[in-house]
Amino acid sequence: MNTSITVVSVKPESDPVVSVIIPVYNTSAYLAQCLESVIGQTYRNLDIIVIDDGSTDGSGIMCDRYADSDPRIRVFHMDNKGISASRNFGIEKAAGRYLAFVDSDDWMERNAIQILIEAAERFDADIVTAYCFDEYVGRTSAVQTNLEEERGVSGQDVLPLFASGDLKHVVWNKLFRAECLSGHRFPEGCIYEDVATTWKIMKELAGSGGVVATVPQCLFHYRVRKSSVSHSSSFRNLADSWAAYRGKFEGLYEYREYLYPECIGQIAKMWKNYTGFNREERKLARPIVREMRDFSRENYCFVRNGNYPKSIKRAFAVTRFSSPAVMFSYRLAGKILHLVKKRGRDYYD
Repeated sequence: MNTSITVVSVKPESDPVVSVIIPVYNTSAYLAQCLESVIGQTYRNLDIIVIDDGSTDGSGIMCDRYADSDPRIRVFHMDNKGISASRNFGIEKAAGRYLAFVDSDDWMERNAIQILIEAAERFDADIVTAYCFDEYVGRTSAVQTNLEEERGVSGQDVLPLFASGDLKHVVWNKLFRAECLSGHRFPEGCIYEDVATTWKIMKELAGSGGVVATVPQCLFHYRVRKSSVSHSSSFRNLADSWAAYRGKFEGLYEYREYLYPECIGQIAKMWKNYTGFNREERKLARPIVREMRDFSRENYCFVRNGNYPKSIKRAFAVTRFSSPAVMFSYRLAGKILHLVKKRGRDYYD
């Protein structure tokens, strides 16, 4: 964690404005920490756009109070349409040369934007990415990375770095030059919007010879919550996640060897949860299950002969079959594994 902080005196006429887009929905318990971390940034030339997405827990009132105390904050109130719609609205309203995204239950280090801006200008980068801390109740865990030094990557070299996972698909750990998002919007009404969108931005940037800079510091704090999308095993969640990851796989097919583990991860989630769906959900899930099964069959030989962990190879082998007995066994094994992994981890709500 960064301990040396220098407050930067910013001249608005010469320093780039950074628009920080913060969608808010029923996060009153965490919102103050998020907003304080943004308005307290050492880099002061900010355009802070807060979108209250129809909150019912008083979050909207909190947003208005913060706007009254800081002229850089602009608050917009919307009917509940989801995080994608809120982010898209924020992009339309943004005045900055650079854009950053913060989820309202997360927060950032006080000098995060300062560090990202300095890297953007040093490398003439279109995107700058940093790393994060995973925040559990009473415990902080730094996310591990293979990138140990600051550097700039350009052109087609961007895509293998992204596909391999060294550049994460989330948008909230990045600073974007505004032009990067001019032709891109998050898919509304869908979950896993980051997965569905970021690969397209990276692919377009790589094709135009753009630059991505990496900062090997943890500048962001991601609050791990039970109610977050990543911890939901509902049919809608699993269907949307598969659509997003399958789209990424097809869009970056040239780098598919990197993408097999995350695809099989989504298939395994469906196998673990299918027998727990109600009758109508199972009916809706059947064509997706068949598509997943076919994916495993088509790619099993490549994975079996590749340099992958045994767990990945076993998952591909098992998910070539979709009988109720196989899926029930997978569900039982998944529950046991979940209990083992949960030990020592207390999630927020």
